[in-house]
Amino acid sequence: GTDTTAICLGNRTQLSASGGDSYHWEPGINMDNQNVFNPYVNPITEQKYVVTVNTKKLPGCADTDSVVVKVDLPISAYVGPDVTICERSNVQLNSPKGNYYLWAPASLVDYPDTQNPFANPLKTTDYTLTLYKGACSARDTIRVYVVNKPEAKFDLVQDSCTRVIGLTNLSEKTLGVYQWTFGDGDVFFEEQPIMHEYKAAGTYDIKLIANPFTPLCLSYITQKVTFEDPDANKLVIPNIFTPNGDGINDVFTITGGKSACLGEKMVIYNRWGEKLHTTTDKYHFLWDGTINDNLAPDGVYYYVIQGKGYYKGGTVTLLK
Repeated sequence: GTDTTAICLGNRTQLSASGGDSYHWEPGINMDNQNVFNPYVNPITEQKYVVTVNTKKLPGCADTDSVVVKVDLPISAYVGPDVTICERSNVQLNSPKGNYYLWAPASLVDYPDTQNPFANPLKTTDYTLTLYKGACSARDTIRVYVVNKPEAKFDLVQDSCTRVIGLTNLSEKTLGVYQWTFGDGDVFFEEQPIMHEYKAAGTYDIKLIANPFTPLCLSYITQKVTFEDPDANKLVIPNIFTPNGDGINDVFTITGGKSACLGEKMVIYNRWGEKLHTTTDKYHFLWDGTINDNLAPDGVYYYVIQGKGYYKGGTVTLLK
């Protein structure tokens, strides 16, 4: 009968015959020696080899036998790019389809002889797959990096008048790679963007991702920020304030519709028309009730407030 064996393309195999004094193999394609009992062959496609065996005891009485050498195409064991995971977590490894799988180190996967086992390393580890399919085998290695679990966090301050925010990155245990999105289409990858300006009023989500390119070990946090367009029609001017240090109604200022952002000048007078306080600083568009660092006496005071879209005058009562 005809025996069958297989090789991987590019490899060779040794044939063998016995029981005679001389041998001859046909065809001699990709064969090192046709006239030995055990030639090496390396065909590039499936090939049938026939051997003729002669003996001195029975001259002229030859025997024949045959063997078919099948040729399997080489395979790839590519297991993908290296990955990064958080400490105390796992990742599923992936192999191309084959007949038999062997992952090493076997002790650091759940099923080392399966196609897609889970790896749970305690530290950065190289995993090697040896894949078998037919007569072919291949090997590849993937490195699983183990890093600390990050914590994304940041502080935010905002200027409601200029629509500018200031950011401080306070993230911990990261790889030093970050992605900021601001809800307006802008994206930054610096650790500290420091400031960002919005072009229009609205509510925006500010998102910080730590380790954005390591999806198995990232952290993110989101904060909202809202900006309104100043509206002079919503201006509110109080008629009394109580600068007694209790944190309630301690200063005289304007509110409503972010109208202070439109403020240009505030002047405070006493009943005799003496100027007591002037400010043109829209970020401190207020009077704290002091005159030369001394708290003014209770009473009625006069104000003139000028801004873009408004000009107001009136009285305010100071009560301690």
